[in-house]
Amino acid sequence: MPSLMETLGINRLSEEERLQLADEIYESVGDERKLPPLSDAHRRELDERLERLDAGTVKSSPLDEVRARLQAYLTR
Repeated sequence: MPSLMETLGINRLSEEERLQLADEIYESVGDERKLPPLSDAHRRELDERLERLDAGTVKSSPLDEVRARLQAYLTR
């Protein structure tokens, strides 16, 4: 019996296309998940990180750049 990937032709996609598809699938179900509420400590940490980002004291990286660095790290 063929796998769902084979049936849908996903196995014929490039690695980059499969990663993009995985992101799109994840995003499509994100709103349907029930996430646990944030603790006060986690909320404070997130608020502090956003403040540092807004103040320009930390540098952010575009998602594509982060993915490329991660891919390079995983394939070395």
